[in-house]
Amino acid sequence: MADTPIPAGLHLGPYVHDIISAGTAHRAHSIFHGHIEGNQLDVKWCDRGFWEHTPIPDRVCRYIVLVGFEGVLESGYQMIDHSLITSLVERWRSETHTFHLLVGEATVTLQDVEVLWGLHIDGPPVIGVDTYRSIQEWGAICEELIGFSPAVGYFDEQRLKLGCLARVLDTELPPDASDAECRQRASIYLLLILGGHLLSDKSGNKVPLLYLPLLRDLKTVGQYSWGSARLATLYRSLCDATHPAKSAIAGPLVLLQLWIWEHISTMRPDRIAPLEHYPGPYGARWNNDLDVHRVVRHVVPAFRDQLTGLRPEEFI
Repeated sequence: MADTPIPAGLHLGPYVHDIISAGTAHRAHSIFHGHIEGNQLDVKWCDRGFWEHTPIPDRVCRYIVLVGFEGVLESGYQMIDHSLITSLVERWRSETHTFHLLVGEATVTLQDVEVLWGLHIDGPPVIGVDTYRSIQEWGAICEELIGFSPAVGYFDEQRLKLGCLARVLDTELPPDASDAECRQRASIYLLLILGGHLLSDKSGNKVPLLYLPLLRDLKTVGQYSWGSARLATLYRSLCDATHPAKSAIAGPLVLLQLWIWEHISTMRPDRIAPLEHYPGPYGARWNNDLDVHRVVRHVVPAFRDQLTGLRPEEFI
């Protein structure tokens, strides 16, 4: 498609080429010049299998708390507005890891991750050696750590389909379950959180098995900097989605939506119930009945207009 004429008085904005180096390899540039239509991105996430199996029994939930994921539970399930995420991707600069807004550069920080979700931001980094193992080897590890060996069809190379984990949770934990069985059940919930919510990828239904060995000692794994891992995953997802050829995005996008609601007053829904003092993570304040009639929803051009006309007093 040939370049479309740029309307008089409209300009892409200043380019400092030693900083802004992506040039034409950016979604916003391609939309501006008419190379792509700029349709809504397909947002991939698969945490419904987790939330359908909550609340978690207390004897299992204590291990989720031990890992430091209680903020995830308290914040609850949130629907993601694909159009909102799309409009933010168009303003994301991979060179600076910031959103380019009229009020200045802004970004999600480690402090935001800690405040919104209560995730640890100190401690050892979340890393794993992506060592190849056979399905039989992974089956033995699953038997040890989550209490069962999935059928061969649930493995996809070095990833595990989340559906088999959710199906296990359909069976209620016996009243006389041992402590080991409770830890295994907690590990199933943790894999669902990691693969479907915190560190999800574009598959929409799989989790990398390299996370599984980390769950051998739930007390130790609770010391990892899961907040840093989540922020790095968000940055990587946003950078990837800025490419004009990309049509989907994955990652911890609930975090991004909560960040917008906290920082841009004109784009947040209203809480129906009055907000009581809450000592937990800020994200839990949105686990409430919300009134969305006042705000834009599901319309990419409308979100673009809001971000274009954003005033300093509207950004907190």
